[in-house]
Amino acid sequence: MFLKATYRPLSMAELEPDPNDKTELPNENKWVFELYDKLRTRITGIIEPLDQYILQYKQYEKEYKLDPAKVMEPYEDPENWPEVE
Repeated sequence: MFLKATYRPLSMAELEPDPNDKTELPNENKWVFELYDKLRTRITGIIEPLDQYILQYKQYEKEYKLDPAKVMEPYEDPENWPEVE
């Protein structure tokens, strides 16, 4: 008894049977490649709108680059805590 597993062909050229070899059957994993290609196309199409969305928050870049170690440095020594205003 053998268990057959699907795999994603590397290219569409692998899916087509050789026209000179009449005994070769079409690749039954064509659906896997087609779904992969559809998913890859949609993910690639999402990148540009995400880049535009990120540009809206460029004004807050200074806050994103906050260094937590530097901010917490005054609190390292419990005997010399900074004054609270």
